Amino acid sequence: EGEAAGDVAALRSFEVDSAEAAATVHACGASLYFRAPPEFCVKWVSAMSAELGFGPGAQHPSGELRGEVEVFASRAGHATDWHFDFMENFTFQLRGTKKWRLHSSQLTHPVRGATPHYAHAGNLEQQLLVHRLQSPTFQLDAATRAELHKNSTEITLTAGSVLYFPAGAWHRVECEEDSLSVNLSLLGLTWAELVADAARQRSLSVSALRSFVTVPPLASAKDRKQVARADCTAALDAQRSLLAGLRAEHLLPDCAFLLRPSAGFVDVLSETERLIPEGLLR
Repeated sequence: EGEAAGDVAALRSFEVDSAEAAATVHACGASLYFRAPPEFCVKWVSAMSAELGFGPGAQHPSGELRGEVEVFASRAGHATDWHFDFMENFTFQLRGTKKWRLHSSQLTHPVRGATPHYAHAGNLEQQLLVHRLQSPTFQLDAATRAELHKNSTEITLTAGSVLYFPAGAWHRVECEEDSLSVNLSLLGLTWAELVADAARQRSLSVSALRSFVTVPPLASAKDRKQVARADCTAALDAQRSLLAGLRAEHLLPDCAFLLRPSAGFVDVLSETERLIPEGLLR
């Protein structure tokens, strides 16, 4: 839990193994964070993903949903300092009030969040490296967060309020009183994932591209570089040839547009035969 007393304390958390234990720590002043029941997640994530047009990317190939629903039972005075997520978020304030501060990160479609608000965040370096691919001057330090605070937009959510905040939107949240809210986090399939996975599958069909990257161990340093780079050039040429043969219909065949069940694996052949007339199959 964090505290809102001047500077916000770094977020510290621990897990409990029962609802009774959770109720006890909540009664002692701790705030709770937990996933909503699976049936609730399936219903809401499926419906919202469909409404937003996430289509075939709303689920993993296994049928597992990419999104999730979290519940926040927060105590008065609890605060979560500046951070942002890589998912599209809708938060529903059910009880109490929360003061939100929001600020743009200038990042579009981030593939990682930024979580300097945790006391023991072990992946901040990875986050910096990923975000600097898009914004070379991106920072996570205290001075940056202080600047966010000075120029932020402040809103207050009360019972019945709904807030959408996109992936990459910096936010800081304070509970002015005991609060209950539900957050719907949605994630789709990126074009980078779709195209890269197709390219990988194609490349693995070629023996030369399945071979190991090697360098002549007894050659001079200059010759090792020349041989390895020549092999790499040949691999790139082979990959370009394979990609040239790919079409949108290969990556998004007819069966990708079938209505999928809310959970579970789709039997592509039987569903295609059932839903699409034989003459329309490609």
